[in-house]
Amino acid sequence: MKITCGKGWEPLIQKTLNAVYEIDPNAKIGTAKEKFGYLAFDVAFDYYNKEIEDILFSAEKESKTICELCGKPGTINLDKFGFWLKCYCESCREEENKKIVIKVPELKHSKKTIKNAKRNKNDFNPKT
Repeated sequence: MKITCGKGWEPLIQKTLNAVYEIDPNAKIGTAKEKFGYLAFDVAFDYYNKEIEDILFSAEKESKTICELCGKPGTINLDKFGFWLKCYCESCREEENKKIVIKVPELKHSKKTIKNAKRNKNDFNPKT
């Protein structure tokens, strides 16, 4: 099984998998991952068990109150850029907000590159 989320949810994942495999040792769970700020499990398309579905749903609901990074109580909020929902405790949220995610280098173009771009723009003009 592939796990693609923070270590804070590992105890919850382990508890959930123990409960699932106690019901069906052949359950087809492929991935545990973060999705929209909570823990989500991917189950094989051709596998369905109502009891296991309820266990997975309960874990997903519980994960909405646990920090994905450290396991302390947390809440789901938007990240500092306003793009991603994440479930963090207050201290982990503050640490994550301090991080620089991407540093974009300044792009420099030579006069020759700009001249070629202007000359070639008509190559793709459908009116010509």
